[in-house]
Amino acid sequence: MTRKKLKEAVLDIFSEKSVDTATVEDITETAHIGKGTLYRHFADKEEVVFVLMEDAIEHLIERLRPIQMNLKPRRMF
Repeated sequence: MTRKKLKEAVLDIFSEKSVDTATVEDITETAHIGKGTLYRHFADKEEVVFVLMEDAIEHLIERLRPIQMNLKPRRMF
């Protein structure tokens, strides 16, 4: 649950600030947790960004999978 709370806080912060200007303090204050808790779940804020990108890609793949199943193979030539 804490990991989810951190990811949600990061999304909130990044809607207002860039990755470079957002701080760990911004994230932990938004999530209402201590800095140590963030570091228990992630190495740094860049890892949180990477995990969020992975989550987004996985979500996109899941959304596209049904479409892919309905596509008929095309002949190249």
